[in-house]
Amino acid sequence: MKPLKDTFLIKPDNDGTELSIIGLDGQPLVISKRFNPLEHSPQYGEILELPIEFSKNVSEDIKNLKIGDKIFFHYLICEEINEINLDGIQFYFCHFGQIWGKVENEKLLPLGDVLFCEKIMDENLYK
Repeated sequence: MKPLKDTFLIKPDNDGTELSIIGLDGQPLVISKRFNPLEHSPQYGEILELPIEFSKNVSEDIKNLKIGDKIFFHYLICEEINEINLDGIQFYFCHFGQIWGKVENEKLLPLGDVLFCEKIMDENLYK
């Protein structure tokens, strides 16, 4: 099954373990993948199918995603409205604008217009 324009087919990774990758600053980043329907939603998964085509406004790094790439996406993707159930396995439609980053060589890379940043903790700024 091929998704329509600008939409990927993804499978979330919610096997109850944790993912450890290297952040942009070289420090380990541990992300919980535990799924609790009342408190959490998967935000990490794998691309299963690529769109039939892309709009002109889609960035090249999004267009260069491949089947099997591990990505981070918006938490609302794993909602019932986006769900497809084939042979008891859940898949989800994911619009390109809801994909934030991908894991490559154990590093988290931002995609599209996304910027990952860290809060500056300087007490002098608040005086």
